[in-house]
Amino acid sequence: MKKTETIDTKQTAVIDQSKFAATLVEGIAYDSLSSIRLTEFKPAYLKYETESSTDGLAVFSEIYYPKGWHALIDGKETTLLRANYVLRALKIPQGKHVVEFKFEPKPYLIGNKVTLASSWLVVALFIGCLGLFTKENTKTV
Repeated sequence: MKKTETIDTKQTAVIDQSKFAATLVEGIAYDSLSSIRLTEFKPAYLKYETESSTDGLAVFSEIYYPKGWHALIDGKETTLLRANYVLRALKIPQGKHVVEFKFEPKPYLIGNKVTLASSWLVVALFIGCLGLFTKENTKTV
């Protein structure tokens, strides 16, 4: 945290190596012609297109929150880094790539499945009760 006070965070990123392996940021270089473009934005999904002639480190202006956010490069999950104490960062290999961030916390996904199953159970019970009610009414007529 103290290091972020003394550097130009537009040019330099601080990665806490006690939390992330140093190998995750090895081999990165600056490329003045590299580009990152946001192509899709939803509350739980971000998609970027990147292009660079070297391996690089991209710092995104979103808050680092590892509990639920997943980072993918070309559809393969990759390690999400914390830069400048609060921001997300990724090591992006050279070339053209699609970078995606998805918010998929396990409790939310499990809760959705339980809710869906419960909803189908209620619908099945309703249809069963309606069928029994209709069958009883046709017997008495």
